[in-house]
Amino acid sequence: MDKAIALKVSISQALAIAAGVPRYGDSEYTLTESDLASLAPDVRALLAESLDKGCVRVSSSTFSEPLALAAPSVSWDTVEPVLLERLAVVRKIRETAAADKEAAIQALLAIPEREWIYVIKTTDWEHGAQIAREDWRILDGAYGCYNRDAYKHQNDPRIAAVFERLAPELKQRRLQADADHKERVALARRSYEEAQERAVAESQLAVKKREAAVNQLRAFALGIDRLARPAKDGYDVTTAALDEIATEIRGQFADAFVLVAGSHEYENASWKERSAPRAPAFLALDRVTKHVDDVRCPRGWSRPGIPACVEIDISRIVRFTPASTRDEYDCEILGRQMTAIVVTIDVPAIEHGTRVVVFPAES
Repeated sequence: MDKAIALKVSISQALAIAAGVPRYGDSEYTLTESDLASLAPDVRALLAESLDKGCVRVSSSTFSEPLALAAPSVSWDTVEPVLLERLAVVRKIRETAAADKEAAIQALLAIPEREWIYVIKTTDWEHGAQIAREDWRILDGAYGCYNRDAYKHQNDPRIAAVFERLAPELKQRRLQADADHKERVALARRSYEEAQERAVAESQLAVKKREAAVNQLRAFALGIDRLARPAKDGYDVTTAALDEIATEIRGQFADAFVLVAGSHEYENASWKERSAPRAPAFLALDRVTKHVDDVRCPRGWSRPGIPACVEIDISRIVRFTPASTRDEYDCEILGRQMTAIVVTIDVPAIEHGTRVVVFPAES
């Protein structure tokens, strides 16, 4: 079925009233052979390209609107000038777009081809590590410069020729980048797996060391009268054995006291080496050192020696600051500083196995 070519036109209400015509609004004008014949060939071609459902679309980004006539009657005489005016706008926009495109292509062709290929470096997080990745590209506007968007104009033969020349190098760079990335991933995977294996081995070793330390402390407890029975019957005597060692280290020093790791008194106490200790402090240091040596290696068989898992360290003369306390009114009471010798009893294989014996060194 043949269809007539019609143009949508519009007469405004204001124009109709001014002309004394009681009708206005949208209507259609059907083109005749003589109408089309009166148009130049290039104008007819432009009309064919831009006609959209009876409306002449100015550009792909604009709405199709009817032709606004300048007279209140619909005829070729009123339609033709408005149509030509609309088509002139279309032509101007297309010419501007073509000029912009050509300028963009010329700007691209002015860039040395060695600069068309570039790399974007990113990192991925795999196997617990950041792994570098290289993404090789041809100019695509990634740097925010519209005129560097080569892919936008890749259908132009001049741009397509550059793409073709650069294709082998781009492919090679991408293949190399992929191979390098896979190698880095494999290395990260091996490192991660080795770290996991080390962690498992260290955990197993820590368990074995703890079991050995517990057994040594149990053997020590068997030689202590009050701990012998529970140690023999399989009760946990680890803490009691450490407390016994701390008590032995404290000995007969009436003013010495013990701090246990994890307690408020231990966690909030502090000490640092004292400057220019006086003579009484050195006498106290000598007494403490001799006493600790006697506890480490007791003479005779009166009691067992200190287990090998227990490390005992005698400090130099220090300025000791006890943890603060609070009175009945919840007011903080600062501890009184003192000159002291600190003996640390530690079992590295056991958590919270540390005991500290503080020996005041000056009255």
